[in-house]
Amino acid sequence: SQIGRGAQLTGWANSSTLRQLSPPPFWSQWRDTLLSYIQRNLRRTMGLGDNADLMHAILTGNDTAIPSRLYGDFQRAGIGHLLCVSGLHLSMMASIALFLLRPAGRRPALILSLVFMLLLVWLTGAGTSSLRALFMTTAAMSGELLHRETPPLNTLGGAVLLLTLWSPEVICQTGFLLSVSCILGLTVLLPAWIEVLDSKSALEEHRFLRAIVQATLPSLAITLATLPVMALVKGYTSLVSPIINIVMLPLVPFLLSCGLIAAFLGFAPAGFLCNQILDWITHLAEWGADQPVLPLGSSWAISCLITGIGVTFLLLALRGHPQIQTGISLLLLFCVSITGTMYFSQQQKALTISQLYGKEGSTLVLQLSNHAVVIGCGGSDYEGRQLADYLLASGVTRLEAIIIPWERLA
Repeated sequence: SQIGRGAQLTGWANSSTLRQLSPPPFWSQWRDTLLSYIQRNLRRTMGLGDNADLMHAILTGNDTAIPSRLYGDFQRAGIGHLLCVSGLHLSMMASIALFLLRPAGRRPALILSLVFMLLLVWLTGAGTSSLRALFMTTAAMSGELLHRETPPLNTLGGAVLLLTLWSPEVICQTGFLLSVSCILGLTVLLPAWIEVLDSKSALEEHRFLRAIVQATLPSLAITLATLPVMALVKGYTSLVSPIINIVMLPLVPFLLSCGLIAAFLGFAPAGFLCNQILDWITHLAEWGADQPVLPLGSSWAISCLITGIGVTFLLLALRGHPQIQTGISLLLLFCVSITGTMYFSQQQKALTISQLYGKEGSTLVLQLSNHAVVIGCGGSDYEGRQLADYLLASGVTRLEAIIIPWERLA
């Protein structure tokens, strides 16, 4: 049972030698019982394969049982956000709850949906991303209940302020940075692009093309806004992640609905539908993991990206000053051109030798252009993933050799 809950090591001990210093609070016991109940239902309705563990992670944020290979595929394909409870999950679940509670009236539906969101965040352990999403969802629903406007940027600012006052270290967490940058992309970049799209009268006659562009813009806005975070944390971003997200996102509401039914009611047909949707998403992740990535692992690329994104937001803030916008745009174009030229010329000529440290020893990487030789490859799955991320971030597309020292062959 402990292995089923994600334990890495189990054993037996004599109960007479054990002493419980303090019993867990009753709400923690309820939560553990409910999580075990959800996992049992998912494995009974979906089988004992990876799909049940994926669905458990999507609903509760617990991804410890997901195989390292599969988890890496989701991350490299740019859809790792599906495996943690964040704004995407809460907003869609709030929409589902409001849709199902429509017969009760708008105000009761809003109140009951808020209660449902609170229970869901409590069930997932109240992580930073879920708390930020809960604050924004609560602010939006409360504003409607109290007949007050809730500007998204003000709501986001309030969420960031409260979370950083409560726990200042969240500012260094990757999930927090990605979630905030996603909301910035959707609230700043996306409205500006839609405004430009509405001004193009030529697209009025091509409704199908217009619909495709509108479906693409949210994913592109999120990708652009999160590029600096990806450059600082991962060092690369998938070139096909916008396409994969566009294909995947329409399936998420159906997946969440079926997952909730299978998890809480144990309804077998819902588990069958979850398996079909997750099989499709897994194939997308495996395909996306094999596609080229954009390496962002150098200081040149990071500086270029941060400057570019910052100036983009500045240009949007100065939409009423066309002359200033033109000057800033030309300056940005010049800086990006010079930075890109210096970066790529340096990459083509320099032989770099890097040493990556891990718990089981170090790894040497000899790189020339996009070719590399690796000496030692870590002693665990985690160190292997770190090495793979480093190679992708450095623009390596071909490994000439992997040399494993004799003492590591065991």
